[in-house]
Order: sequence, then C-alpha cells, then structure tokens
Amino acid sequence: MKIKAKKTFHALLIAATCTLSSCAWYPNDTELLQESDVVLTMYDVNTNFGDYHTFSIVDSIGIIQDNDTTVKRVSNDTTTAVLDRISQNMIQFGYTKVDKAANPDFAINVVVIKTLNVAGNFYPGYWWGFPGYFPPDYWFNGWYGWWYYYPWYPVYYYTYYTGTMVLDMVDAKNPEPVTKKLKIVFNTYIRGILDGRHNLDQVLKDIDQAFIQSPQIRTSN
Repeated sequence: MKIKAKKTFHALLIAATCTLSSCAWYPNDTELLQESDVVLTMYDVNTNFGDYHTFSIVDSIGIIQDNDTTVKRVSNDTTTAVLDRISQNMIQFGYTKVDKAANPDFAINVVVIKTLNVAGNFYPGYWWGFPGYFPPDYWFNGWYGWWYYYPWYPVYYYTYYTGTMVLDMVDAKNPEPVTKKLKIVFNTYIRGILDGRHNLDQVLKDIDQAFIQSPQIRTSN
C-alpha cells in the first residue's frame, strides 16, 4: 500500500499505516495540515494495473450520514459532472469505459460521507454497510454474500471535517471465490466537500489531482 496526500489536511496522522508498507503524504510540514482541503490517495502495490483495461462507474453518488439508514443516492448535474470527470481521468490513463453488464475489470464506487467534526479513530470501509454505498450485487447480479476489502489495514487518527468524498476502485476481474471478497486496489479521499469552501470547479480540480499524484495506476496501452 502506498499513500499520497496533496494540499492540506486537518490533523490527519497516517503514521499508523506507514509501518505496513511504504507511504508518503504532502505537504510534509504537519503545521500546514491545519488549513484547507486534502486529496489523499492509496493504491495496492501488489496490483499490476497494466493487466486491467476496462472500468465501469456508478450512475449516482451515495450520501452517507452517521445514524441515518435512509437510502440517499443523488443524481443531478453536479454528480454527473463529478462522475464524468472521474471517467475522463480513467480514460486518459488508458482505460475503456464499459457498461457494468460488460464485466468491467474495475468497478468504481463514489460516495460522500457526512459526519460530525469529532477527533478519534477512523476506520475506512465502515460505510460499506450503509444504504448509500453500492454493494457487490450492483455490479454482479445475484452476488449476494460478497463484500469488499482493502489489502491494507488503514486506521487513521484524525480530526474529521464534515463532508468527504470517497472513491473506491474495486478489482472486479479477480474475485476471491472462497472468501467472497472483492479487493479495493485504489481509493481516494477528498476532504472538505461540504464545508462551504468547495465549489464544483474545486472538486473537479481535486479529482484531477488524485490522478496526477497516482501515475502508478495507469494501464498499459
């Protein structure tokens, strides 16, 4: 697992994951991690992205909020622009966009997490069971009992701002039939989406930044 972060992050300490594999975050000056938004990316170093060539992406963005079990999947001009920008970056990285029924190599989930500004432990993936997150049977008809997992074990200590967009890239090409798990090989956290400082243009720039700082996930042409 590798970690990269761009811009500023409010007191995010990712040293807990650094002992598991190589990692990096920017800026390195922790005093600067008090200011604004952040783009944090992680990828599985054991995945050969050159072996993957197609992707599919969700048609709406899930809104997940603590203690709220209501299904909230938003589809409007803003979410369309966000999903299109992700797709454009994937295509620039050499991938071909296909329908989910066409057995894509990668399946991309996108959600926005709304939570209180509370310091504590952050366990990425806790939102997989929330209604706003697309389960594996969205991608594979009848795949009940399957679930996702990270090949790393990310636990962060943080002060969490309300509003973080999460992109998870799922390996749909190599499911694990025994454990019934689908591996997430790349993910991105864009913090600050709902804090009043982000407009759509900034969100789109942050999506671009996530790919700029993750050249390792390009496929071979």
